[in-house]
Amino acid sequence: MTQARVAVLFPGQGAYYPGALTGLAPGHPAVQEVLAAMDPIALKHLGGTLSDYLASAPPPESEGHTLRAQGLYQLAIYGSSLAIYRVLEAQGLTPQVFVGHSFGELTAMVCAGGFTVEEGTEILCERVAALQLLGSHSGFMAALGMDAERTEHLVKLMGSTDLAIAAENHSGQTALSGSEEAMALAQSLCGLLRIAFKKLNSLYPFHCPTMMKPAAEDFRTRLKRFTSRPLKAPVFSPILGRFYHGQDSLAGHLADHLMQTVHFTRAIHVLAQENITAFIECGASKALSSFVKSELEGASVLTMTLLHSRTPARESLATGLQVLREHRVLPYGTEGCM
Repeated sequence: MTQARVAVLFPGQGAYYPGALTGLAPGHPAVQEVLAAMDPIALKHLGGTLSDYLASAPPPESEGHTLRAQGLYQLAIYGSSLAIYRVLEAQGLTPQVFVGHSFGELTAMVCAGGFTVEEGTEILCERVAALQLLGSHSGFMAALGMDAERTEHLVKLMGSTDLAIAAENHSGQTALSGSEEAMALAQSLCGLLRIAFKKLNSLYPFHCPTMMKPAAEDFRTRLKRFTSRPLKAPVFSPILGRFYHGQDSLAGHLADHLMQTVHFTRAIHVLAQENITAFIECGASKALSSFVKSELEGASVLTMTLLHSRTPARESLATGLQVLREHRVLPYGTEGCM
């Protein structure tokens, strides 16, 4: 069997559920190290630690919009993705490329050596603070059951500058983003046209330029204190539609990302052309692996997610690691702690 060529995928908004990392830290030093690096920074900026957040029930809806609640939720997305990748790394994984969806690009940069875990956590805390400029009712995102071309026609039909395509996820799904008013109208039109419209778990209209510009400019100012390092491994950006190169200002791109479309469908095909045969989603999500599976239906590729909301984390991770060994994504003899 030929050695697999691996892309590691890092999800963005919505990629977390309560208890995602429950029970993993005692058996996996890599998880312990991630939490130990993030906790002091979270406590300083948000008044709570990620370890405590992961062990707690979700906050009441009335409190879910606070800086601390939203900040820790964002850190949980980043932390769970990073922790799972570090476990894979400790098990011998050597990926050919890292890919992030939306703010998952920050996690990809960290795993490729562009920033330290601590710097990534600081950057994310600054991002959370910048988003506060928008208020808690600035808009939202939704997944539409149609391709990007048809969604673009819908956006043009509505004629609102406060509406934009946020992400092209796969040929059958496009994410729309915009103000409360514009999105409400879009939902009504989708209902009349019998197009699936599913509101996403996001307080903000990410990737809608007119709505996100104030936060993006504030975030850009906050990012000036960060200097990235040369990437030690290839990182492909679905937003830029290319691999990052040595001349890129990684921090500068992170600010622009708030306003730019995620072309994930295109990224899937670019990676397939690069002969990637295994797509591993790191984090508390199965969205990106399902996008790949839908887009490359019939192709001989492995898609995998390692955390499942209906299965205890230890069991889910152990099963996933075994599958990856069987497909020669991980070497045998690296079982380690469980």
